[in-house]
Amino acid sequence: MTQTIDLDDFLSNQILTNLKIHPSETFGLYFVNTLNYEKNVYDKRVFLIDLADYTTRLIPLEKSPQDYYFKDEFILFKYLYEDSTAFYAYHPEKGQLKKVCEIPFLAESVGCGDKLYFTAL
Repeated sequence: MTQTIDLDDFLSNQILTNLKIHPSETFGLYFVNTLNYEKNVYDKRVFLIDLADYTTRLIPLEKSPQDYYFKDEFILFKYLYEDSTAFYAYHPEKGQLKKVCEIPFLAESVGCGDKLYFTAL
């Protein structure tokens, strides 16, 4: 017996991506992507997973980041704007988000150990 797939099947699909484990191996982060049919994009939410008991919680961000990196006890979120790249530091225990810097061009970035490298797009 075959079943018909309709639009609602795709709209309800959630895709987990970009799982990274903090160097302390106590928690990790991942994105949950859900199709936004009206805007023709994927809405991205960021979740933190506690690796001691595998509980998860949503990190409440106003805008979806393009990527993230770990720096000590902080999570650095990367945001691409029209002509700049901004980084925000988030402290998972305190729930505080603070702008760290903004680069006046679009930048591709790569985390390597405790360093973050940039190239212009």
